[in-house]
Formats: sequence, C-alpha cells, structure tokens
Amino acid sequence: DNDRVIAEIIVDSLNDDGFLENSLDDVLETVKESLEDIFLEEVEAVLKIIQSLEPAGVGARSAKESLLIQLCQFDQKIPEVKKAKEVIENYFDYLVNHDYKKILKNYPSLFAALLLKLI
Repeated sequence: DNDRVIAEIIVDSLNDDGFLENSLDDVLETVKESLEDIFLEEVEAVLKIIQSLEPAGVGARSAKESLLIQLCQFDQKIPEVKKAKEVIENYFDYLVNHDYKKILKNYPSLFAALLLKLI
C-alpha cells in the first residue's frame, strides 16, 4: 500500500529526537524510487498522520512546529492553549532568544493574563 511505503520512508528520515530532517521534496524523491505517480500532497498527508501519533510532536520539521503539534493535543477552546499557540506562531524567535520583554510588549494581553494568574 502506498501510504505504508511513504510512512516507512518518512519514519526512516526521522532523527533521534523525532524530527524530520529531510525536506518533503527529498522524501518524495526517495518514495518515487519505489512508487510511481506519487505526489507531494500524498507525502504531506502521510506526514500529518505520523504527526498525529505519539509522542506528540514526532515528525515535526522544527521545534516551532513540534510545539504547535503538541498544543493541538489540548482542547482548542481553552484560552491558555489559544494564547500559547499565538505566542509560538508569532513570537517564537523571541522565545528562543529569551526576549520576554518583546513578547510582553507586543502581546500586552498575555502580560495581563499572567498578572491575573499571579494574583
């Protein structure tokens, strides 16, 4: 079955931390060595399935994507989950550089939420 072949190639491309090191184009080229008439969309679809498995974040192509995948495991209606996703999507570089002042400056509602939690 095509999905199984694609999945095996993707899993073989994961590093020890569970990140996908190869680009999807590279994965597609490897898949085409075994299967004909395979398109990038099929590889992407199988990757999404792998990313839905445990441990959460497996198959991510970056730390940012891994965190976003992990957050998808939680109820998306929870306000803190929504805020966490927004911060990671919009301010990930600031997080990596521990530049919390810029995050709080650009995201004052997060600052207010943190203050309320502390009170």
